Amino acid sequence: MAGDRDHDRGTRFGLRPDGWRYLGGLGRGIRNWPAGLYLEQNSDFELCARHVVDRRLVFDVSRFEHSRAVAVPRDDDATGGGATDQSAPRRSRLQRTIEPHTMWPLFALAFCYLTASVRSDLAQYTVYKGFPAAWQECGEYFEVPNCTLEQYREDSYPCEGAVKELIRCSLINLSAWNDTTGVRQHVIRNYFQPAAEDSCYENRTKECLKQIDSNDDVYNRAYESFRCYYRQYGNLISSAQFSPYESDELVQLTAYSFSVRHIPKCVLLQYAKGDILEEPHFPAVLLTWLLRGGYYSLQNGILLNTLYTQFGHPELLTEQTKQCTDAVVAQLCDESHATKAYQIFKRCLHHIVPILELIQAVAKELVKECDRPCGHCQQDLRQFAPVTAPPVYNVYFREH
Repeated sequence: MAGDRDHDRGTRFGLRPDGWRYLGGLGRGIRNWPAGLYLEQNSDFELCARHVVDRRLVFDVSRFEHSRAVAVPRDDDATGGGATDQSAPRRSRLQRTIEPHTMWPLFALAFCYLTASVRSDLAQYTVYKGFPAAWQECGEYFEVPNCTLEQYREDSYPCEGAVKELIRCSLINLSAWNDTTGVRQHVIRNYFQPAAEDSCYENRTKECLKQIDSNDDVYNRAYESFRCYYRQYGNLISSAQFSPYESDELVQLTAYSFSVRHIPKCVLLQYAKGDILEEPHFPAVLLTWLLRGGYYSLQNGILLNTLYTQFGHPELLTEQTKQCTDAVVAQLCDESHATKAYQIFKRCLHHIVPILELIQAVAKELVKECDRPCGHCQQDLRQFAPVTAPPVYNVYFREH
């Protein structure tokens, strides 16, 4: 699992809008200046834009999807019924709205926009994967030809030994199966779409799962669990879904957050004792943990569905929890993300998701390995500095 996740870290799952993949300069980032420019932006971009752009530029803040510039076709402007000079070069609405002396702010806007676009698409440590991708990867592991994989799919995954191996592998690949505890229902449900008029799919699926022999081998149990969802829950979809972390990965994620925030031993000792929630370093640690884990974004805030996929607690999907998080965000709209994430966790989530327990457990292990005085748990890399001065790289000099 860890190997798959490392393989997938660098190539994310297609959320970056087409045409923005290479941001080498403004000319490459903004292609084909449109006659009408409407901006669909996040809060960071809105704040920046208000400082550099004339208010006559139109903003659409009703959506909070990925930032992008949308070209909007426009009809000829009404001129009160008078004739227009066809010989004169046509000026676009953008040119008419933003005069030459305001073009520099436009380029400043574009630069800020590109920066915001890059920030909104950071993959962090998360993996999103669809069932077809997991199926294809497992086909490579077992050296099954692509044509055979496709035939299995067209035959609705027949009850054969090779198919059972591939199904179990695919579910493990998606973190949807454990040989001891069985199928992870809060994970596998993301890969199936029930019909809108079907109100009994959950009960049918549960009844189907109850019929599986718990003494059967892992391949049959994984295959039969998949078949219950395949036949009873809904249509198998191909879109990529959040792949939850295994327990060892959650430990690594927590230790990484400690390292990034440079948490000293004295604070780790507090965490090891369970004194976490009110400790001053905790909001920064929490934000790092949530962002890198994919449970929070600077554009959309806390992601309750992702937390549910990770921890499987039904209360995360209740209307009460949603109202609680929304109320915190509304109250703290001008605060930092660290403050908002911390208050959301403190007021709405700390009794639902076991983040405090995880932090305490990891802190206990870390303090066992570190016997230095308080404040010196982090190894001082300066002691490894070479005696002779190294060559200087990546230093650019201004040409005269």
